[in-house]
Amino acid sequence: MKQQRDILRGRPWLMLLLLFAWLLPQEALADRSVDKTMNYQVMLSGSNSIRIKAPIYDEKWDDHWISNGNLNATWKDKNGTSHTVTVLYWAWNKDSEKSHDNDKSELTTRFRTDADGSFLITKGNSPSQFTLTKGDNQVSTTIYENSDETYEFSADWRLPYDMLGCDIEFSWDVKVDYTNGLAWDTQYAVSVSKTSVTVPPAAATVYPQVTMAMLAYNSPGVIEVPWFMASDKIKSAKYVYVDYKGNTIEEKIDIQKNGTSILLDATQPHKNFRVIASYEDGQGNYIDNVSSDPQDLKMVHVPVGLSARPLGDKKASVQLDWSIMYPEVEDISSYDAFEIQRSLTGKEEDFETIHSEPYVYDPNESSYTFIDSTLVEAIVRQQLKQGGTLDSLTYRVRRSMTESWGWNHVYAPRARCVVDDIHLLRIATYSAKWEDERAFTARVDWEYANEYNSVWDERAKLTLNVTQLNQAGDTVGVQDYILNAQEREQRYKVIELSRTCVNYKVKMFVDRGTSEIPLWEEITPFWFPIRNADDWKEFRNRVRERPPLC
Repeated sequence: MKQQRDILRGRPWLMLLLLFAWLLPQEALADRSVDKTMNYQVMLSGSNSIRIKAPIYDEKWDDHWISNGNLNATWKDKNGTSHTVTVLYWAWNKDSEKSHDNDKSELTTRFRTDADGSFLITKGNSPSQFTLTKGDNQVSTTIYENSDETYEFSADWRLPYDMLGCDIEFSWDVKVDYTNGLAWDTQYAVSVSKTSVTVPPAAATVYPQVTMAMLAYNSPGVIEVPWFMASDKIKSAKYVYVDYKGNTIEEKIDIQKNGTSILLDATQPHKNFRVIASYEDGQGNYIDNVSSDPQDLKMVHVPVGLSARPLGDKKASVQLDWSIMYPEVEDISSYDAFEIQRSLTGKEEDFETIHSEPYVYDPNESSYTFIDSTLVEAIVRQQLKQGGTLDSLTYRVRRSMTESWGWNHVYAPRARCVVDDIHLLRIATYSAKWEDERAFTARVDWEYANEYNSVWDERAKLTLNVTQLNQAGDTVGVQDYILNAQEREQRYKVIELSRTCVNYKVKMFVDRGTSEIPLWEEITPFWFPIRNADDWKEFRNRVRERPPLC
């Protein structure tokens, strides 16, 4: 003790540091989700299903995470043989992320199982789920963050038939790592009590069970529908549904894979969907055509019929219109977005995301519109043909949740259009008159040329030039006013002319500055667009005035 006092004597900062090091872990320990035994749960959630819940990561204080999580199960089968397996393994996938940025709301986690049956795992604070089976290799997936800076998962284990009616003892083997510069040992075990669950025996008559359809992230355009039947003597099975044409469709199921997912077109309705099976019960009786409860499956409403129409306004805006099919069928995601990309050249490498349009499922909504008003600042001079024409402008739209499907034309339609005669806004007319002659103020008014795709670029300058001339006509002063956005919009400016015995010459012009947009005199008409009755008349006149070909 004396030696310790000698070390600390004269070092109050060291005492404070050690006190902080002692206090911080104590308070953090009370809050860490990875240490709370109540966060490790196993419970019966149906006649043939076990619900599992556990933490993964806690960002509070010094970060703590599961580096080696194992849930083990022990039981005896009907013959009295004892079995022990690792039901579920999970851990933060540190190898892929190296370190976790606390600004992120996603965490990469590894999962594996050595048990039969199937696991439907919910990916944290999200409706997203995926199916895990014994045949899968270690699966790495994204888990989404809770509002309290923690990460967790839940899993529904659909038990194999031979475990029905068994007493199962669950035990936890969990190791936690953490970051703490004051600690030497950065790993410890969490002590969680064992849990026993008695699973009900198989019912006298069993029926196929079908769970909610999910998006198949690894299979473009597909939903997977998990199903299960608590029997090991299934003789035949099929799924039946009514398609969008009203036809009843029947497809056989491979009964060698009891409990696998049925894969279906994600973009089509499947009404009155059900699984029908025939099996042999424990007494050797043949039970024919038992059915799951019918349900209308949810679908993914992908955009169709994308069109792009130039508006010819002061921003060279382009209006995008698209729709969805079968809006009366519930979407697999109530809240999502349409991701919109644009390529000014039409080339794949030039596509970039310009907008995310919210999507909220509404059975009465089937048409969507977005106006792209960001072309001007994105244009590079070399992209313009004939001086002022984008001839390969291309858009594409997809549902954000289908990102893993890529930009397949079927699920992300494209539209191409020509935006011609893009040029900087011109001054058509301007005038100057006294605003208040006694105050020596003058008002300059102007009008812009009303031309198709006459645009304003913030990199350009609208300049009001005032030159002072003496009686001999010599320049004795020059003043340039760079007009701001409000002045450009209101189309007038009041200026002070305080010098006497001079003449004032007012001139207005557009200075391109660093703009990539050409001036009117620099463009050549790419084609002659016919948009109204006056355009038809102009087109007629041009044809009449055209010189003969020979």
